[in-house]
Amino acid sequence: MLAVLALDGPTARDTLAALLWPEVPLKTANVSLRQRVFRLRRRTGNDLMRTGDVLALAEDIAIDGLRDWQEYIDDIGRLLQAPPTRAPTIGIAVTSTDAGGHCH
Repeated sequence: MLAVLALDGPTARDTLAALLWPEVPLKTANVSLRQRVFRLRRRTGNDLMRTGDVLALAEDIAIDGLRDWQEYIDDIGRLLQAPPTRAPTIGIAVTSTDAGGHCH
C-alpha cells in the first residue's frame, strides 16, 4: 500500500483496493483496505497517509532508500504478475519528519 502511494502518488481508494485485492469484490477489497489503514496507524502511532476518497502519503513522510526504487518497482511487477492469495507486502522504510525536518 505504501509502495503504491510512494510510486504513484495520490490514488483513489477504489483503485488501490482493487489493485491490492483483485480476486475479491470491490466492497470487500475496500473493507480490507480500511482495516489495513487502521492497523498501520495503530502499529506505527503515526498518520502515514492522508485518507478519504483519495489516499496519499502524508506530507511529512520521507521515503528512505530512493536509490532502490528500481528494485521496488521490479518487486511490485513480479508480485502483480502472479495472482496473490493475500495482499502483497513489500518492505520499505518510512519515516516521518516534524516541522523542523527532523526524522522520527
